Amino acid sequence: MLHPVWPSVYFWYFLGLCSSLLWLFPSMEMEFIKKSTPRVGIVVISWFVGNTVLSIIFLSLIKNPRTDHFFCGYECVGRTVGYALVLFGNIGLYYYSEKSIACMLTFLFLGFYCLCTLFYIQPFTDFGVLDFFLSASLTQALSLFGVHFYSWLVFIAVIVIAGLRYKLEQVLLKQPPRKVESGRMANADSGGEERERIEVLQPRREVELEHFRSILQYLRIPKRSGRDFRTGEGYNRGRDHRSQTPQDRQIDRCQAI
Repeated sequence: MLHPVWPSVYFWYFLGLCSSLLWLFPSMEMEFIKKSTPRVGIVVISWFVGNTVLSIIFLSLIKNPRTDHFFCGYECVGRTVGYALVLFGNIGLYYYSEKSIACMLTFLFLGFYCLCTLFYIQPFTDFGVLDFFLSASLTQALSLFGVHFYSWLVFIAVIVIAGLRYKLEQVLLKQPPRKVESGRMANADSGGEERERIEVLQPRREVELEHFRSILQYLRIPKRSGRDFRTGEGYNRGRDHRSQTPQDRQIDRCQAI
């Protein structure tokens, strides 16, 4: 179920498609890519396949609004992976990436593209991908310009994107309360409607008690009269009853009825 976001999830979907061109063109200007034709082809194919897969996922979420969000329950793992990605990724970029404006813009627009994707897919975690792109773009800006006006522009853009991500997290955390009444659970939808699901609640204690009752019915000792005690027949009958198996006692009980 997609949560309502401002102005709408369709707006962020189309904005994400348009912003994908913003990181595609600067990436073509990177020296590492434009010197090799296969690398250019890989980038173009990645752009096309990424947009296609995300579009299919978005349309499936629209078609099935009750589908759960992606990576539910992996928030802690996502934060851990995100910290490691930001730390080791920036170290690798510092030593192995090229220092160019095209590289800086590529990371910055990839961060914005990732933000749009988070708004219309709304997973529970992105495993630190957005934080990595933002930190990489800021690192590139500081390496190129130092503490300069252009670096401040990149810093402001990073703050804006991070603030929008924070707003999205606040929307995702506003889960409707669950009501459990007489075995019926209702969840509030984003539009205020409620859907009810019947849950069969049978506590473990009741199951154990039912099991004990089924055992005790085979352990009942039949009542013996005083005459049986005097003649000794009651003792022999009780001993014979105790020596019988539960199946034999059940058969005797049915014959007596």
